[in-house]
Amino acid sequence: MSAALADHLGAARRRSFVGRRRELAVIDDLLARSGTGAVIYLHGPGGVGKSTLLRQVGWLGERAGRPVWRCDGYDIAPDGPHPPAQTPGLLMLVDSAEALGAPDRWLTEELLAALPADAVAVLAGREPPPLSWRIDPGWRDLVRVLALGNFDAAEGAEMLAVLGVPEQAREPVLAYTRGHPLAMAIAADVWAQNGRATFAATPQVTTALLGSLLDAVPGPAHRAALEACAQVRVTTEPLLAALTGVADARELFDWLGTLSVVEFGARGLFPHELARDALTAELRWRHPDQYAEIHRRAGAYYRSRFATADAHTQQEILADFGYLHRDSATLGPFLQSLSPAETDETALSVRAGAEPDHAAVVDLIRRHEGPAAAAIAGHWLRRQPEALTVVHSADGGLAGCLVQLTLAEEIAADRGVDPAVDHALDHLARNAPLRGGETASLVRFWLSADGYLDDRPVPTGDGLRRTNHPRPTHRGRHHRW
Repeated sequence: MSAALADHLGAARRRSFVGRRRELAVIDDLLARSGTGAVIYLHGPGGVGKSTLLRQVGWLGERAGRPVWRCDGYDIAPDGPHPPAQTPGLLMLVDSAEALGAPDRWLTEELLAALPADAVAVLAGREPPPLSWRIDPGWRDLVRVLALGNFDAAEGAEMLAVLGVPEQAREPVLAYTRGHPLAMAIAADVWAQNGRATFAATPQVTTALLGSLLDAVPGPAHRAALEACAQVRVTTEPLLAALTGVADARELFDWLGTLSVVEFGARGLFPHELARDALTAELRWRHPDQYAEIHRRAGAYYRSRFATADAHTQQEILADFGYLHRDSATLGPFLQSLSPAETDETALSVRAGAEPDHAAVVDLIRRHEGPAAAAIAGHWLRRQPEALTVVHSADGGLAGCLVQLTLAEEIAADRGVDPAVDHALDHLARNAPLRGGETASLVRFWLSADGYLDDRPVPTGDGLRRTNHPRPTHRGRHHRW
């Protein structure tokens, strides 16, 4: 490649570079220091922009007056090309660091340790550096780890503008790609070819995304495990066995945990949302029968566990079951917040209500449903205080509530107080009269403080951190509305 053409390509890439301001600020600071060396390890899933950022770092190094040496992880070996170790201020850039495997003595003690004292080495790979780098007293002070994620809404819109996507088409592209840089580039290319101001996930797009997002899949069983993991909210080893039809899923479960597009949660494994969407769309298009079979097996597994689970676990199972129907036109809008991930900043806690909660709950219901509903709520909180469940946000404020009434023979004394309960009792009398010792449950109030009945975490149960919440045990048939 001629110098003129290389200069032209480099200038075009610099003009189109967007985002990564936090990472560049850290790197730029290290490059500006004289006499101080460092190792920077960039990691993130395929297509998230590691190579693009690495090129930008190279340009920053050149601008800072550092000699730059570039290579690929697949080319580094004891007998392969080596950086000029005696060059002061060297900037070494290594792409595809996952090809190096677990760093051995040659890489850490011979290649990197042989660099000049003021050298900066930047490695980019799909996986984070090994634990040994973070606990070794020597490397711990030298290594800076930077995890690359998807772009936020502002960065994504900026990138789509640079790629020539018109403003009216950017929102659906961002919604589908979730800010993944390569996905946005593919979507922009689809738009440019079709000349449309709308975007939809086509088989060509999802296939291209899967090729960039996923590492090599060893075989059909592993592919089936990955496709199954993408359909359910959270994957555990027993659930994976049920979905794939194998007696022992330990090896498949462990393999899923090694993938850069799969994350660990408190309840199990779950894929990054973009990988989940791409896998789901591709399987539904390529093999609709297998897609339906995974859902059938997942539903059967949840039903089998529900019957013997305690009340808290049943709530989680219901959320997992609902997640299977997230693409439903009817249920989907109410299930979009059923994310498998939790953070301390956004976690909610749920507990049994108590008398000090009653005034705040009645006020909340008055605010959203009016004084008549508030009076009814006050009546039931006095008659059945155990029916109240309250949800609190991380700062201790009331985030929402649930009032689940127990309908039994003795509730007939409350006739005329609550039209909803009267209708429920009439329905039972006509269709399924309660026999001796049987009760029914009626969810009378269920709302969040700021969003009422919208698709927020309180109505859907997402992010709830359960505390001890004993509930009355109902014998016989259960009716729920």
